[in-house]
Amino acid sequence: MAATSHRFPSGLAHVAAFVLNKRAVVSGRSMEPTLLPGERVLVNRLAFRQCPPERGDIVLARHPQQPKQVIIKRVAAVPGDHVVASPNGLLVNGQAVLEWDHSCWDNPNNVGARHLGPEEFFLIGDAAELHPAASTDSRSFGPVRRKLILGRVWSVYWPLDHVRRVN
Repeated sequence: MAATSHRFPSGLAHVAAFVLNKRAVVSGRSMEPTLLPGERVLVNRLAFRQCPPERGDIVLARHPQQPKQVIIKRVAAVPGDHVVASPNGLLVNGQAVLEWDHSCWDNPNNVGARHLGPEEFFLIGDAAELHPAASTDSRSFGPVRRKLILGRVWSVYWPLDHVRRVN
């Protein structure tokens, strides 16, 4: 029996996935090393119809202050969570989620604590830990309302040598 790859759907399923999902291009370095500038991703627009986004999901969302702009970020905190962003890192419900060198913190105006409301999500770029200034995210624009989250990023489809599922 031949081994099969479960990296990506094949045949008709591949075409259906490409057509039914939203496509987006990664711009900027805020999601490195998970997603790289110029990669093209598929976004499942139906992923959150039944269940809300969870901590760890990578999502495509509208920027809360510039609704025509879309952003790709990771969900760091969900409704009901207590979030503290400080010069030393990000705490969610008292647990350290990210730590960074306080000398890199360039946004002292938004240091503080916040309890997320019923429809609020705290989104952050994966590069935030290594390069805190590399990601414009909820640390600068605040929580993102559920209605601005467009779907879950689930795979990279281009360039071909980067094709993979995204976690």
